Amino acid sequence: MEKVSIRSYKNISRLFLSLIILIGFFYSSIVKADTSPSQLPGQQLAYFIGYHSGGYYEPPPYYYHRHHRSVFWTPWRYVGHGCRKSCLIDRWSGHVIRCRRICR
Repeated sequence: MEKVSIRSYKNISRLFLSLIILIGFFYSSIVKADTSPSQLPGQQLAYFIGYHSGGYYEPPPYYYHRHHRSVFWTPWRYVGHGCRKSCLIDRWSGHVIRCRRICR
């Protein structure tokens, strides 16, 4: 009978495992190189928060109000009891910046 040592089987399994890991490493680098870069997440959100937010705080207690671009005043509307109201609206977001109320 032929004697086969167990060590040779261990060496073959180690060689096979290292070969599989090496092939997996090269395959993952090829797949990573083929993917096209996408737009960074949150880039548009940062623009929205930085550009269109209302006022911002400098070191306390100073409060600075940003200059609003593309805003308009709504026409005066009757709100009851002899009062009228007009509001300043941001065209880009539609948010109400402030309102004026006149009562007579």
